[in-house]
Amino acid sequence: MSICDNMPKIPLPRYLREHGDEIQHIFDNAGKNADTWHYDASVWQKEFKDNSEVSDDLSEITKKYPDRITRSHVQSYARKIRPGSYQGIRRLFLACMIWGYGPDPNGQANTKLALSAPRLKAVLEKSVERIKNTQIKKAYEGFELAGCGPAFFTKFFYFVGHEYQIKPLPLILDSHVANFLRFLGSGEGWGLSLFAKTGLKGYIKRYSKGYMQYICSMDNWAKELGCYAADNIEYFMYKKDKELEKALGEVDGEGNPEVPIIFHRDGAYCLKCGAFLTSPEPGVGFTLDKIKGIVWRHGCYDC
Repeated sequence: MSICDNMPKIPLPRYLREHGDEIQHIFDNAGKNADTWHYDASVWQKEFKDNSEVSDDLSEITKKYPDRITRSHVQSYARKIRPGSYQGIRRLFLACMIWGYGPDPNGQANTKLALSAPRLKAVLEKSVERIKNTQIKKAYEGFELAGCGPAFFTKFFYFVGHEYQIKPLPLILDSHVANFLRFLGSGEGWGLSLFAKTGLKGYIKRYSKGYMQYICSMDNWAKELGCYAADNIEYFMYKKDKELEKALGEVDGEGNPEVPIIFHRDGAYCLKCGAFLTSPEPGVGFTLDKIKGIVWRHGCYDC
C-alpha cells in the first residue's frame, strides 16, 4: 500500500503537459552543472571556526568544491550516509545548507543555529530513518531545528530520499516552487493552499498535509509525463521561477526589458506582438506573482 493511495488525485496541469519533453530531459540538458550555486567558502569557515566538528566537515566540503556546489555534488554526500555514521549525515546536512543558501548572507547564521541545536543528532538520524521507511509525514512533523524551516529541511529530505530511491520521492518545496504551483493552480481551478502555506515574502510555513499532497501529486504527474522521478518537475518549476525573477530586472544591450511586457492602467501588452495579455486586478495592479503568471502563460520569451 502506498502512502499516496488515499490522497486526492490532482489532474496533470496543462502547462506541464505542454512542456513534457523539456521536463523529461531537464537534467540531461543541464548536465552535471544542474543547479549550480557559487558561495564564499571563507565566510562559512569563519562562522564555524570555533566548532571543530563542523569546521572539519566544512573543510572537507570546501576542499572538494571551493567556490561552487551543485545538486550532483550534494548527492555525492548522500551516497556516503550509512547506518551508525552520524558524521556522514551531518556532513550531508551541511552540504544541503551551503547549496540551498549559495551566496545568501543569511546562510551561515541560520546554519549555525541549526548545527548548534542540542537535539541535532537525534533529529537528523531520526529523519533519515523515517525517510528510509517512507514515513515522510512523520519525518516532516518531527523535524525541529532552529534556523531550518521547511524550505531547507525538505532539501535534506530530498537528498536522503533520492539516495534510497524512495517513492514518492520527498521533494524540495521552497518559495520558487511555491510560486510556480500558484501559477499552475490559477489555470486549473485550485490554489496554492492545496500544497503549501506561505508567510511574508513567500516564506514557506509548516504544513505536513499539504506537503504530502504535493509529493504525491508530483509523483503522479511524473508518471504521466514519463519521467523517472518527480524531481524533474521540481527542478523545472524552480528553474522557471528563478530565471524569470532574474529576467524581470534585466534589459538587453539596447535597453529593452528582457521580458517584453509593457504595463498600462488598462492592462498588460506584449511589446513584440502587441497582444493584450490581461487586465490589472481592481485596486491591486500587477503583483510580481501575476507578472510571472502572465509571462509563463503567454510565452513571451518565445514570442
